[in-house]
Amino acid sequence: KVAWTNPTQERVLVGWRVPSGTRNPRDAALALLLRGYLFSESSPLVKDLVLDEQLCEEVGSDFDPRKDAALFPVGARMKAGKSSDAVLQKIQAALDDVAKGNVDAARFDAVRSNYRYGVLMGLTSADSIAGTVAYESGPFSDPHAIDLVLTQVSNTKPAELAQFVKDHFAANQRAIADAGALEQAVGHLVQ
Repeated sequence: KVAWTNPTQERVLVGWRVPSGTRNPRDAALALLLRGYLFSESSPLVKDLVLDEQLCEEVGSDFDPRKDAALFPVGARMKAGKSSDAVLQKIQAALDDVAKGNVDAARFDAVRSNYRYGVLMGLTSADSIAGTVAYESGPFSDPHAIDLVLTQVSNTKPAELAQFVKDHFAANQRAIADAGALEQAVGHLVQ
């Protein structure tokens, strides 16, 4: 058993199963764009949860394409005294809104451009190029994976994002781990 005497903030991790990003690079591109569209610091959802409603200290996703089907994770660290239930409801409501086709085309284009040029702007030295090529190529087993994903990102449309979310991000398709469930799981592993 690992004792922790300091208080910790409530956290929640929710994931939706998404298809392999290497078998269909379009799915990888759509998941990456969803990450930026809904779960980046500039998104209206994160602004609402962190700044306006002040339910969370932090909300985000660290999704990257995988060779096999994987979870699209979204994590949130609640502010003291706030519950994860309201956060989960707002996240699911935002996803449901996208699934209905409500995708802000200007924001979508900005996210797409930011992703594309963010990757390219990170290629500033031999070291950064080698690291990026190795990291991005790994799941694809292809040194041209960056080009493949960036092409897919550039060619996606808002309606495709809506369909992707509709297919993979319904409330009955998610797995949720909260602090209590995590404590139980760790407790079983430690014993």
